[in-house]
Amino acid sequence: FTNSLSNLTSKLTNFLTGRKTEFSTKNPTAFSSKFPTELEISPTSVPSVLELSCRNFTDPLRKDDFKELFRGISQIHKIETQRTPQNLAFNFVLSEEKNCVKDELFLVQRYIAVLLFYSLNGNNWFNSTSYLSSSHECDWHGLHCNKNSRQITNIWLGENDLHGSIPSEIVFLQNLEELDLEKNKIIGSIPRNINKLQKLRILDLDNNALTGSIPLSLYNIRSLDTLDLDSNGFTGTIPLKIRSLVQLKHLSLYDNNLRGTIPWTIMLLEKLEILYLDKNNFRGKISEGICRLKPFFNGVLEIIVADCTNNTPVKCLCCECEW
Repeated sequence: FTNSLSNLTSKLTNFLTGRKTEFSTKNPTAFSSKFPTELEISPTSVPSVLELSCRNFTDPLRKDDFKELFRGISQIHKIETQRTPQNLAFNFVLSEEKNCVKDELFLVQRYIAVLLFYSLNGNNWFNSTSYLSSSHECDWHGLHCNKNSRQITNIWLGENDLHGSIPSEIVFLQNLEELDLEKNKIIGSIPRNINKLQKLRILDLDNNALTGSIPLSLYNIRSLDTLDLDSNGFTGTIPLKIRSLVQLKHLSLYDNNLRGTIPWTIMLLEKLEILYLDKNNFRGKISEGICRLKPFFNGVLEIIVADCTNNTPVKCLCCECEW
């Protein structure tokens, strides 16, 4: 009887060990799959939601749980470096006793809302009503959410004296439909993986001090209907790939440092109504196909402005020429 019991115990132990191994092999990154990252993360380095618990507020391991959650959103060294925007935002959400790592979707959203405040010098905004309060971030100034899901869909912080750079983590607000930061003093560049915002319809960043090239990934956001980037310091060219923005109605790129030729593929944007290209360094002839988007040819393009006077290198038969 003793030998039989021993054998039974051994088999049961082996069975349970095998099931544990099978589970961890099948689903090693269940926790992190909702938030992809550009960083290389080992499948075993991020625990699943099942492995993370809502630890007591005083539990020293609670901080480690939060780090595991955010390592797929921000670079860990930025979270750990004192006084960086990421460090300040991390400490804020960690300090709120109600927060739990199992509520990952909403905890990440709150972290990014706080990070936006710290990255863009929120203490000096004209209006920062409710920021860093205990109220839901959907009630903070300029943040609009879906009433049912309570997920951020619109950010309206134009003309609010924002300084600093746009945090790259903003691309994890995957239900964002409108980002309006116009007429501020924002520096830096557009996050290069902005294409993660596949529901984005309006990107309005005009009248800032942004530089660098317009990320190629932006042209993969097929939902965009308004791209307003005028009055900045963007460089580079407009790629043929702009044809992918099939919903685009408003394209404003004037007063930048863009160069090269104006791509003929703009003629494929059949919904385009407004096109501002002036005050740049473009050259060459604007395709007659673009002119055929105008109402005379049954198109909807009402305005097209370019540097096409006699003394400029752009030639256009249908443009309003900027002097």
